[in-house]
Amino acid sequence: MGVAHTNHDDGQRLVVDIGGGSTEFIIGQGFEPKMLRSLQMGCVSYTKKYFKHDELKIKYFERAITAAQQELEMIDKAYLRAGWKSCIGTSGTIRNIIQIAQNDSVKDTEGRVSLSQLTHLVKVCCDAGSLDKLQISQMSEDRKPVFAAGLAILIAIFKSLDIDSMVFSPAALREGVLYEMEEQLTHPDIRQRSAESVATRYDVDIEQARRVHSVTMDIYQNCKDDWKIANKELKSMLGWSALLHEVGLQINTHGTQRHSAYILHNIDLPGFNQEQQNLMATLVRYYRKKIRLNDIPEFTQHSGERVHKLIAILRLGALLNIKRQDDILPSIDVKVKTNSIRLSFPDGWLENKPIFSADLANEAQYLQALGLELRFA
Repeated sequence: MGVAHTNHDDGQRLVVDIGGGSTEFIIGQGFEPKMLRSLQMGCVSYTKKYFKHDELKIKYFERAITAAQQELEMIDKAYLRAGWKSCIGTSGTIRNIIQIAQNDSVKDTEGRVSLSQLTHLVKVCCDAGSLDKLQISQMSEDRKPVFAAGLAILIAIFKSLDIDSMVFSPAALREGVLYEMEEQLTHPDIRQRSAESVATRYDVDIEQARRVHSVTMDIYQNCKDDWKIANKELKSMLGWSALLHEVGLQINTHGTQRHSAYILHNIDLPGFNQEQQNLMATLVRYYRKKIRLNDIPEFTQHSGERVHKLIAILRLGALLNIKRQDDILPSIDVKVKTNSIRLSFPDGWLENKPIFSADLANEAQYLQALGLELRFA
């Protein structure tokens, strides 16, 4: 959206954004995205894997480029078939590479960069031999540690997608968010359509999903301020997780949570980047049964404490609807403290629900793994 509002050209465009842990690829025309994919290759993760000792050798570049091209095998044929008229790069990594490539001897008046220029930069790096000996005046110190990895990823993109040249766009995510805020009333979130499409494809029990979503959102509203999770994005991710927590039922009723997590982690979800898919997969993976704390991944945008509390909310939303029927639950009062949550039922209601009380007691044991105390009465 940010690129579309600031680059006025006809035909389809390919937009590439290299981040720290993933790289995003979008083909769109006008203001409409047509293909969206996020691949798990980023300048920070590749630096740790291929350039961890700050050595700049051709064999390290070749390994990183090959690894990135292997990731690109998941999209290259489909993207090449779709085609594009212009190729645009965003993000600080691509900006830094293009600025450095645009030296006096090869400068393009339109600010384009070619594969030969990128290959020349690899030679410059290898001639230096290490990051501390790499002397490039245009390179900022904060970008220097990840420069080689970003360059390798960009070269792989040029090769796999047969790109002739790329131009940089300074407008990207921030501008896109602003335009989205301005137009959100007339342009619904593409992720909502993606989530609903998955629910339809996997024949999710929509009535049960609606019940779980409703209770989950009620609990979230009561918890969000005290638990410091009052965030529109977190609320959306929690809501979509509630909608899709049972997609794994199509595979097997045994271990549904594991099957649901596998699907959400691996399926093509237009509009979602890799971290967002991983977050949803993590939430549904632990919506029931035992919680293995060491298996919960780390996220770059969300603290472990936040993720744990989202898991707890979704678990309670699912547990409170275990009967899969409407008009069974009474009004429940929810109160939270930093590391505890209390559910208060009407007087005498739980006394007539021994199995339900036992389920809540079991859940209290499970939530201890997240450092949370569940109390109910």
